[in-house]
Amino acid sequence: MMTRGKRIAAIAALVIAGGSASVWAFGRHGPHGWAGPFGDPVKMARLAERLDLTTEQRDRIDEIVNRARHSRRDHIDALVRAHKTYRDLLQAPQLDEAAVRELARAQSAHVEALMVIGARTFAEVRSELTPEQRERLARLRLRHRGWHGGGHAG
Repeated sequence: MMTRGKRIAAIAALVIAGGSASVWAFGRHGPHGWAGPFGDPVKMARLAERLDLTTEQRDRIDEIVNRARHSRRDHIDALVRAHKTYRDLLQAPQLDEAAVRELARAQSAHVEALMVIGARTFAEVRSELTPEQRERLARLRLRHRGWHGGGHAG
């Protein structure tokens, strides 16, 4: 059986594997703040500890986060490719506004999908929590409004 420290380390490794591409693609807070505690292994481990998750809850949350990571992968890859295309368009001798607009439309669909995946993931994680844990999570989110796009604390 895993000790509490090993369990937290395993969650952190999962989040690092799933979140590194999105953190790289969108910066520290993900698209519109989605990454929240799920995109940062330190925050995820701290959150699990502060909410006093059971082993069963952690297992179910691991599954939810892993599914989300897989769902995000193609969208993140597409946004990374689009960013390279945008840089190339900026280097062109003439502005191709139609190409920029098409690229923007394509990117917005991927950002929308990522936001929906993020919201769905958060809702699924919340559903695994007890009422007391949900209250604690709400208090933590108020303290750290940067999670999920609420602005930056401080």
